[in-house]
Amino acid sequence: MIRPEDQIWMKRCLDLASSRTGYTYPNPLVGSVIVSIEGQWIAEGRHERAGEPHAERMALAAVPKGTDLEGATLYVNLEPCAHHGRTPPCAHAIAETPIKRVVIAHRDPNPLVAGKGIAHLESQGVEVVCGVLELEARWLNRRFLCAMEYQRPYIVLKWAQCRNGYVDHLRSHGTAEDASLGTSREISGRRAQLYTHRWRAEEQAIFVGYRTALLDNPRLDVRHWEGESPRIVVWDPKGQLPPSLRIFERNDTLHLTEEDLPDGLPSIAHQLTHILYQKGIQSVFIEGGPATHQLFLEAKLWDECRIFTSNAVGLEHGVRAALPPCPPSELQNLDTDTLTLYKNTRA
Repeated sequence: MIRPEDQIWMKRCLDLASSRTGYTYPNPLVGSVIVSIEGQWIAEGRHERAGEPHAERMALAAVPKGTDLEGATLYVNLEPCAHHGRTPPCAHAIAETPIKRVVIAHRDPNPLVAGKGIAHLESQGVEVVCGVLELEARWLNRRFLCAMEYQRPYIVLKWAQCRNGYVDHLRSHGTAEDASLGTSREISGRRAQLYTHRWRAEEQAIFVGYRTALLDNPRLDVRHWEGESPRIVVWDPKGQLPPSLRIFERNDTLHLTEEDLPDGLPSIAHQLTHILYQKGIQSVFIEGGPATHQLFLEAKLWDECRIFTSNAVGLEHGVRAALPPCPPSELQNLDTDTLTLYKNTRA
């Protein structure tokens, strides 16, 4: 049975979990709180990184010595695991304590868990309540859930365009021999740049196409934000990019060409996302140019689209942005830019 206070403590679990966004791949974001029978906070924990203890074990370890857990409730935003991986099963650890009530936001779709954690707790006489703040919890772990439920990475498209719809002035044709017509025009303002670097830190990989890599020679890091730089993925169909580019300074850069594409899938975008999923990538931030964005838009392989439109910069001609995929879900004003957000709602 759901109690009035359950949402309050589950919100704390979500706050704990979200504070590690970008650090736990390929594991989900999980927070846990233990509350006494009188409704008093006892301890809490969060999952820090893959390979380290899960949130429930962190919370149990933080319980002060001598604390009476009889009748206590453990809150966690994802079903506790019941299998031995890099860490022992959390459901077993909980069942070995006097805790007799566990509140969960939603089940874990991972086939290794998928109801087994709940079943073990209930078999040991623990009351399990499921479904508290489920929508909020699923949104927090949308990347993990997309990989588990759809067998592909969560895809975020992002670009900046001037007020009349261009993303850049005309430069070269994008070959290694003629990349010489100057640098790209800076379109978005300072706040938009900070948003971009924060978003990069949240995703597991960042994806660009041939022209962006060649003409901009980007770093694709998070130098304007605290966090870990995502793994770089570059789509270079003919394998023509020079090795001197900054993206190849990273040892883990994933360089994809036509020779890497698998057969039997309906589009290049499907082939690329299949490769990324097979490489264990749960989320990808696509910052390539319009041609790269269009690949994923036409294949309907995207989950969020974030577009900065400058209110200060306009170009008389240039490279046109991709077309927005659907009606926007939200607009935000950011000094000199307008941020338009789009979400792909699945049936």
